Amino acid sequence: YKYPDFFYGIGNDNRIEDEEVYVNRFERLDGSFMKFVNQRLAVGLKFDIQNNQLSDFEEEGQIINDDIFGIDGGLNVGLGPTLQVDSRDNILYPSRGVFALAEITMYRQGLGGDFTYTNFILDLRKFLSIKNEKNILAFQLAGNFTSGKVPFYKLPKVGGDSRLRGIENANLYIDRQSFWMQAEYRRKLFWRLGAVAFVGFGDVAPNLADFRPDEFKYVIGLGGRFQPIKSEKLNARLDLGIGRGGQYAFYLSIKEAF
Repeated sequence: YKYPDFFYGIGNDNRIEDEEVYVNRFERLDGSFMKFVNQRLAVGLKFDIQNNQLSDFEEEGQIINDDIFGIDGGLNVGLGPTLQVDSRDNILYPSRGVFALAEITMYRQGLGGDFTYTNFILDLRKFLSIKNEKNILAFQLAGNFTSGKVPFYKLPKVGGDSRLRGIENANLYIDRQSFWMQAEYRRKLFWRLGAVAFVGFGDVAPNLADFRPDEFKYVIGLGGRFQPIKSEKLNARLDLGIGRGGQYAFYLSIKEAF
């Protein structure tokens, strides 16, 4: 990856006008080795290796002047346990079932990295059909929590094409802790076309005790779906999300958001 990246500050009250652009170049290898205990339960080992080189900071920007942790880049090496429960009837376009994922990734200098911190991920999803498989409700409750000193470019966030669509930039709100909840109604229309409507809320904070309901980020949105391969439940999607404070964003992607 070598591309301009964006920074707005750390916290949940950043403004889109405070955008800073810098170059973030990194190589990354991440994934999991999983062993299925039965048809639904799998356990394994999560790994994440990422080497960042950062450059071209704005001279009057926050990153340099506030001495944001991680400005020098470096190597992140993390390992840890992962557990997954999956009873979905289809992993690409589920109409019923549950999905649950719990991961703990421990980044340590003893593993060869430059940083020491821990990353926790919890992801719970539920899918159900209404009358038939043309009408599906999908729900997600997820969180990304950290402890230790985390480089700013690895901090949890709440924006992007898979979480709280409607926040103008995925990096607008970042901090040490994050959570989000979202629900989506999915409807098959005709031929290979479909539509969705979604809502969600979430936020970031430095500590779990710092989350405040009056500061949560809320989004609503609509989307269209097209099934390129008739025999596969894999959709191309175009979503429009509208967020708190008049924010909005378009997303063109493959596969459902969650």
